[in-house]
Amino acid sequence: MEHLDFTDPSLWDNCSTSSPSPARFRVPKLVHFIFGLQPDFGGYPFLFVHYMAVKAAHDAVRPDAIWMHYKHEPAGEWWERAKRLVVLKKIEDVPTEVFGKRITNVSHMADVLRLRILLEHGGIYLDSDVIVYRSLDPLLHHTTVLGFEDDDGLCNGLIVAAPNATFLRAWLDAYRSFHRDRWNEHSVVVPLRIAREDDGMRWKREGLCVMPRVSFFYPSWMKTHVEFVHKADEYVFDNGYQYAYHAYNHGSGRLTQELTPDYVRSHNSSITRLLRPFLDADVVGNRSGLELAAAAPAAAAEGVPQGPGQGRAKAAATMTMTRTKTRVIAKATMTTTALVDGEGAGAGRGRRRRGQRRGVEGLVVG
Repeated sequence: MEHLDFTDPSLWDNCSTSSPSPARFRVPKLVHFIFGLQPDFGGYPFLFVHYMAVKAAHDAVRPDAIWMHYKHEPAGEWWERAKRLVVLKKIEDVPTEVFGKRITNVSHMADVLRLRILLEHGGIYLDSDVIVYRSLDPLLHHTTVLGFEDDDGLCNGLIVAAPNATFLRAWLDAYRSFHRDRWNEHSVVVPLRIAREDDGMRWKREGLCVMPRVSFFYPSWMKTHVEFVHKADEYVFDNGYQYAYHAYNHGSGRLTQELTPDYVRSHNSSITRLLRPFLDADVVGNRSGLELAAAAPAAAAEGVPQGPGQGRAKAAATMTMTRTKTRVIAKATMTTTALVDGEGAGAGRGRRRRGQRRGVEGLVVG
C-alpha cells in the first residue's frame, strides 16, 4: 500500500482561517467564471452542473457580483437560469500567445486569462465545475490562496487573490518558459515550485496561503474517486474544514455531465447531497443539457476541451495511469471538531463525528 500525504505543513501553516471582519479583507468578494472560449464549446454545452456551480457560488460565497467571462455566449435552459445570477463580461481577445510563446490549447488560454483577470480585478476564480458550499470569508484576508491538487502541484481551478497579488505576478511571469506540449506544468507544477522558494518564507511574508488538498480538491480526479462520490453515500463534504469540491466534469466519464435536478433529488450519494441544498424548488426535470451537444457532434466526438480546467483531468489520468493501480490514502494532518471518518470505500464508514479532535483520513481507493 502506498501512502501519500498531500499536505505540506511548511506552506499551509501560514493559513489563518479565523473569520476576520470585512474591513480586513484584501480580496474583493467578486467571483469569476470563464466559459465559451470556442464557438462550439468543445462539444460540451452549458450543463446543469455548470448552473449548479454558479448557484452554489451565489449562495455560499454571497459575492458582491459574479462575473461570467465569455467569448461566445452559450445557450439553453441552464444558461438562461445562470444568466440571472451573473454579470456578463465579453472577452474581446482570447490569449493566443504569452511572452511570444504560442498557445494552441483552449485550456492553456483559460489558464493565462484567469491570471490576467485576477491581477487586474482580484477576487475568486472558479472553474465551471467547482462547487463552493461554504463561505470563503475566512480566507479573504490573505493576498493569495491556493490548494494542493496532489503532491506535485497546486490546482488553478480555485484561486483566491487580491488585485495585483505579487504571487500571481510571479506566476504569470513564469510563463516566459511556457511550452504548449507540457500539459499542466504552468497551471499546476510551476505555482508549487514558486511557493516553495526560500522554503516558502518569501511568500508567507507576502500573504500566500496554500491549503491542504482536502480543502478544495478532494476527492480527486481519479476515476475511482469520482465514481465513489457519485455511486456511494459515504463521503461527507460538510465536514468542517472543506470549502469546495472540484467535480472534474470532463474527466468523470459523463457521471457529472449527466446529472439532472430530478436525479439529485431522488438519489442519495455524496455528490447529490452536496448539490441538493443549492437546488431551488422550481428547478426540476431530467435534462442535463447534454442534449444540446447534438448540435456539434463532430466536436464532441473529438473530445476537444471546452474551457478552463476541462480536459486537464483526462490528460492527467492518461499520464499517471500506473498510479491508480496502487491503493492510496490521502491524509489530512489537520484536526477538527467536525470530521469525516472515511477509512475505506465500501467499508460502511464516512460518518460525521462531532466533539472529537483527531486526524482526518480520506477514502481508500484501489
